[in-house]
Amino acid sequence: MNNKTTTKSSSSNNTTTAISSLERRLFQSLRDEQNCSTKEFQEAWAFCNKVRGLCGNQSFDVVIDVAGGHGALAALFLILTKSVKTAVAIDPAQVGSVQQAWGSCFTTEKRLQFRHKDLRTGLPSELENWLSVKVVPSHRILVVACHACQHSSEETLTIAQSHGVASAVMPINFLTDRVGEN
Repeated sequence: MNNKTTTKSSSSNNTTTAISSLERRLFQSLRDEQNCSTKEFQEAWAFCNKVRGLCGNQSFDVVIDVAGGHGALAALFLILTKSVKTAVAIDPAQVGSVQQAWGSCFTTEKRLQFRHKDLRTGLPSELENWLSVKVVPSHRILVVACHACQHSSEETLTIAQSHGVASAVMPINFLTDRVGEN
């Protein structure tokens, strides 16, 4: 990561500099509180920004992060996406939370929540809760998973599709897992 501070004159470059400054501040506070690796943060940052770039900054009200661990990916969607009001990290493990590191970014209008459940029960349950009371229409919900193994990637996509919500998954070892099946 480049730690140089650069002053740019055009408005688009100023935005880029401001975002880079935000990226640096978020990483440093998360590293200090959660011992987060540079690689882990950079992958979550890049994945979040790629999905936002493809979907737009006003596309979703709720983001649900499967196998969300400490909630960094869910929190990044909450912090960086204007329309997202609630981000939920689903993970059976209780590995700490980004709440301490990034708590000042959350308000009563921007909430980060945790569900300590597994994928098979936690994701359908969370989707049914949002959809059953019609709080949020299905087209305003995004399910994400970063570094999901083949099994988790496929299940995440299947569950999201069966509930009619959008999904974005960055698998890990997908091709490696498939090689032995042929």
